Amino acid sequence: MKRTSRTMKAMLKSGLAVAAMTAVTVAALPGNAYAAIWTENQQLGLRALSADGGQCIMADYRGSFMDFCNMWGNALNWNLESVYPDAPNHAYANVRIRSSNLNKCLTVLNTVGPGGFGNEVSPRTCDGSPAQEWASTRSADGYLNYFNFQYRVCLDGGYGDTYGYPEEGCNAHGENHYQDWYFLPAA
Repeated sequence: MKRTSRTMKAMLKSGLAVAAMTAVTVAALPGNAYAAIWTENQQLGLRALSADGGQCIMADYRGSFMDFCNMWGNALNWNLESVYPDAPNHAYANVRIRSSNLNKCLTVLNTVGPGGFGNEVSPRTCDGSPAQEWASTRSADGYLNYFNFQYRVCLDGGYGDTYGYPEEGCNAHGENHYQDWYFLPAA
């Protein structure tokens, strides 16, 4: 009985340690969303502005925009969650990008983005729609890239805002640093 109790305690501690981690990758399970990515409370930094003290996606009641990392506390924290099925053969994960603070997801809107082109991207109530589904890939330089298939746009952080850049201008080889993202620890 004591051995079982020790084993259970060890398993519980192990489970708590895993739950406390900010980034967890889980093995694929047939018949579900595969849970390939589950990252919590991370700031999404923009490569193009990292030399300026770092700028991250910020979410508040006004929407989403770029601002200095670590200045807004929880409003800068995001969860990446595999709630959609992975691409065939798990080539990449399809995720939602959910604000830890507002419990809203980055959503591509059917409105023109900043600069007069592309689509606006802003936090909206998470509803599982295709407008909230982001293909999560890596650039040739190892940064994160996000692509939405419904609107055929990639997540861009130019113009001090978040918006969907049209597919023909999306990052293929790390040439557009406004589409390269990386994680910073939560503020």
